[in-house]
Amino acid sequence: GNAGPRGVAGLKGDPGESISGPEVTVSPDTLTVTENQTATFNCSVSGNPRPTVTWSKLNASLVAEHLATDQNGGLKITKTTFNDAGDYMCSAVNALGRDEKIAKLVVEGKIEKKNILIRLLIIVAVQC
Repeated sequence: GNAGPRGVAGLKGDPGESISGPEVTVSPDTLTVTENQTATFNCSVSGNPRPTVTWSKLNASLVAEHLATDQNGGLKITKTTFNDAGDYMCSAVNALGRDEKIAKLVVEGKIEKKNILIRLLIIVAVQC
């Protein structure tokens, strides 16, 4: 027999999400802290499927005792020392590829005000 009448058209479905390779942005790209301060970097990642994010230190290993990462791509280094200074890389990987960006940490020593005052007094005394 013949086909019956055509039914009423249904609602159009939502379009699927497009897939894309990872794209990484780090901020700040350079951070200067004083020794014993906390340093915080953020790693923003886009991509579908959702990329896996990891932090690593170039030419060294990360010391876990005063370092923490979070699920949002953050890296926090507490009680910084001169050994923490260097380049840190945020990497993102999914089925479509990999992206990475580097952030630089500079750790400066504390300046003792007492020593500066003593040196100034000595310089003034010598010049008199």
